[in-house]
Amino acid sequence: KDNNYILQYGSCTKNQMALCLTEVDEEWKEYFRRAVVSMRDYDSSFVGEDVKRSKLVNYFVKVIGGESTIEATTKMSSWSAPSCDNILLFMPSVSEHATIENQLNSYVLAAIAATFMNLSMVILDAPKDFDGFTSSQFGCSDALKKAPPGLSGIVKSPKWLSNNCAAPCQDSHGYREWDDLRRIASYSIPETVCFNEGRQSKVFVMGGDDIQKYLESRLKDQMAQRPSPVAYDWASRLGASAEEAEIFSQLNGNTQVWDYLGALVARSNLFQFQPWILNDVASYMKQSGVPNAASIKRGKGRKEWTVDAIQIQRGDELLSNPKAVQFMSSYWDAHGGYDSEKHNYIPVDHYLREYLSQYKCSRKIRKVYIATSDVKNTKKELSTVGSKDGKGKVKIGCTTFQFVFPPTPSKKERKLSGCAERYSRTVNSIAHFIIFSSAKTFIGDVNSDLGRLVRTFRLKLNEKKSGGNNKPVLLYRTKAVFGKISSLLK
Repeated sequence: KDNNYILQYGSCTKNQMALCLTEVDEEWKEYFRRAVVSMRDYDSSFVGEDVKRSKLVNYFVKVIGGESTIEATTKMSSWSAPSCDNILLFMPSVSEHATIENQLNSYVLAAIAATFMNLSMVILDAPKDFDGFTSSQFGCSDALKKAPPGLSGIVKSPKWLSNNCAAPCQDSHGYREWDDLRRIASYSIPETVCFNEGRQSKVFVMGGDDIQKYLESRLKDQMAQRPSPVAYDWASRLGASAEEAEIFSQLNGNTQVWDYLGALVARSNLFQFQPWILNDVASYMKQSGVPNAASIKRGKGRKEWTVDAIQIQRGDELLSNPKAVQFMSSYWDAHGGYDSEKHNYIPVDHYLREYLSQYKCSRKIRKVYIATSDVKNTKKELSTVGSKDGKGKVKIGCTTFQFVFPPTPSKKERKLSGCAERYSRTVNSIAHFIIFSSAKTFIGDVNSDLGRLVRTFRLKLNEKKSGGNNKPVLLYRTKAVFGKISSLLK
């Protein structure tokens, strides 16, 4: 009773032993919300009011998200949904210096721009042989050999964003033609009119290196403008309920607007990592001792996660960040004097103080993932803290902790270079993004490309507004080690 699933048909029905079932995920829910809206709006003697509000239909509505989501879908049906005649063509950067964190940030910003402009967003990656590239900038693996090139081999764009549109105007525009237009457009991003299977299409082409500049120079002020004729519909396109869209349409100021957008993005299924990526990420997490590796494939949310995360950066990771260098200088000046040759790190003790400030005493053992490239020295510093039980647990104050670390590279992994080593870095970065954004508590850098992304996905809408907290958006237990917490848009 009260179980729900999608019953498929086709080839799977040829096998009588097969269960032609699939989970009712968010895309299917939105599909059926539209069906309910269409049914309720349909004026016909075949579908009476008693059917539209029957127990069966009401149960159906409950399964797909409740009446509030139906209201949002009803509102969405009143504005012109994006079609393949109006496209934002997003071209991820092909620079070998563009990290996966940078690319994912650009992808999120492009999605926000597309939903604001009411455009279908299509990702156009460079072909593998473009300008002499023989492999993906994200590296090489057996899984990627058959995967789409570029960012599409890492992330699958959801249907509500792409509307299943293909790359536009393929008879007249290949990758190089669109790339030439992207270079010309740069800051202005003018629309290009071309013909798509006999139909006229308007295309805005944006590159991964251009989207930040375009948002800053052209869209940022429009997005925060209130009153706004488009804010309600914009929020609805990102999955907001009628009440949430109304709240968003009343917000003032860039910070509130961008935090609310971040919370909507975090709740959406914008990041659908490809299954071959999730397999390798889950393997990395399992080797690290992170207890939630299995939930990666099941798509479970933050409530199931039981691990905290501390990101400890050292050496070049810090020295390349001006905010980190400024903090290190101030820290060591207050502790006997700063020496740039010796003090290229922030002591573990500082991270622990920031972490412990987030908790009162706990009877439960808290598992903490320590993300660092300097495992040896980090463990050495931790060995001087608290009292040990000889079983890998440490008691600090009135709480017992168990620290886990990134997996130790095997001899084979230590010899990786070039393309294979890039793929290893890609998997590690995605694993850290998932761990950091889903952890119960996160202490680390929130100003880098990865940090801004993590902060965005730790935002949540304040639905209960309990305890006198009336802020529309909450940042889930996050502490910056240095610098101020910044939004997705720098």
